[in-house]
Amino acid sequence: MTDAYIITGFLGSGKTTFLRNLIKPFYHKKIGLIINEFGKAGVDGTLLSGIGAELTEICGGSIFCSCRMDQFEIALKTMLSIDLDAVFVETSGLADPTGVKAMLGAEPWFGLIRLRLCIGLADPITLPKVYATARVCRRQLSVCDAIILNKVDLADEAGINEAKRIVLTQNPNAMITEAVFGHIESGWLEATVNESGRRKSMDGDAWGGMAEPHTAHIADLSLRRLTLAFSGSVAYDDLLGFLKYVAEDTYRIKGFVSVGGATHLVDCVGGIVEVKPYLRNDGIAYMVAVPMPNQVTVLYGNGLPARSAINEAIKLFPSLSVEIID
Repeated sequence: MTDAYIITGFLGSGKTTFLRNLIKPFYHKKIGLIINEFGKAGVDGTLLSGIGAELTEICGGSIFCSCRMDQFEIALKTMLSIDLDAVFVETSGLADPTGVKAMLGAEPWFGLIRLRLCIGLADPITLPKVYATARVCRRQLSVCDAIILNKVDLADEAGINEAKRIVLTQNPNAMITEAVFGHIESGWLEATVNESGRRKSMDGDAWGGMAEPHTAHIADLSLRRLTLAFSGSVAYDDLLGFLKYVAEDTYRIKGFVSVGGATHLVDCVGGIVEVKPYLRNDGIAYMVAVPMPNQVTVLYGNGLPARSAINEAIKLFPSLSVEIID
């Protein structure tokens, strides 16, 4: 029997950082990671590489939508065939995981999996905005056994309390934990699994109150995606200015760009913009010769003028050679 853990949460909530902390107690065991990204090029898989786990990336859509469900099932079957102790699934920030429990029990071979916990992450600063504008955020919250309010060091008490109110409005049964940089205390996972099991034994099989028939969800048509491809190596100040101009009108911008001859990680959540050298495990920055996509994925929604902001930014920063790819 292989234990399975689902990690979900909206764009920019800190799922990848949290996952790195979550799997530390499993480093001496055989584990698998299935990483799902909405963009065409994987980023999180690259950031999680080198930790000694079996890793599969599924890009270009949500693994719980009909367009990627078959890939998820193939990846899961492959994981089961190598007798792992645990499988961790990090969903896309735009994924709707509400049918995953029914899916895991829909085929005979899924009887080899024991779903232990569905964990959701939420950023208290951005949660009110995404909760109001992206319905997939509500479905993510509703299905979770436990919610990690991450980045609480950046929010005030009123913001944290409002985030808790939103979570409990959507999922009154959720266990809420506060965290900074995705850090959780030793023993948190086991204690939360035990508490979740106790609650389910008392309340029946209400998994987050929202177990649904096994169906592949269709995409949320309110969500939009485009890719920005950069030519050659760019100047740091120009890239930073470009991103700051457009970031407020997006949910997330993420990818790798060559800056000054070295690969940099671009990671923007709302108006928070971060551009930093991407380091190898030995702490040395990757040079431009390393084959990394020189592009970022931009995710936004209806009512957010991301495309017009990007077109304006291209005019304001003519030194950047930027191509918009739909």
